[in-house]
Amino acid sequence: RDASLAHLLCGEKAQLIGHIGSVRAIAVTPDCRHIVSGGEDKTIKVWNLESGIEVRTLEGHVDLIWSVAVTSDGKRIVSFSNDKTVKVWSLRTGKEERTICCRVPVFSNLGSGAVAVSSDGNYIAHALNEIIQLHELVAGEMQSFSGHSGDVTSVVFTSDGKHIVSGSRDSTIKVWNRETGKMERTLSQ
Repeated sequence: RDASLAHLLCGEKAQLIGHIGSVRAIAVTPDCRHIVSGGEDKTIKVWNLESGIEVRTLEGHVDLIWSVAVTSDGKRIVSFSNDKTVKVWSLRTGKEERTICCRVPVFSNLGSGAVAVSSDGNYIAHALNEIIQLHELVAGEMQSFSGHSGDVTSVVFTSDGKHIVSGSRDSTIKVWNRETGKMERTLSQ
């Protein structure tokens, strides 16, 4: 697995061509067999890591893709778009399984976006400007976390899924308790 990754990234096949415009997001499947990319062309592409060949293109967003993630079981892709939706896709079939409409002010333009999936696959966190929204997938519950003063540019779950860590243009990293929604720590210069 690692040899294939090294060959693709360091060998002759280091360039994957398929998106029109900039690639905004990249994720690698847990088994290191596929790369998932999202771009300005509103598409998500799945690439075979060993061959460098495009396996499929996922279409459904109506604006650029800010971020992509793959569930830890490698079965689903999660994408977040400037169209203010998060979509869950089957990696195997490429079919859209679910769309989550993000709650943002009507006149709000996204300056950036990020998405993450908890290791158990039950939670999706995404950033909307200065706010993080957490979606529990089974019950469909949504919770918001606010405390940044600049756009949130990255989000990640801790390996145990109990915390969300966010990075922002306000030059801070914040640690949030997933269950309570409370900010537990701020890291800054």
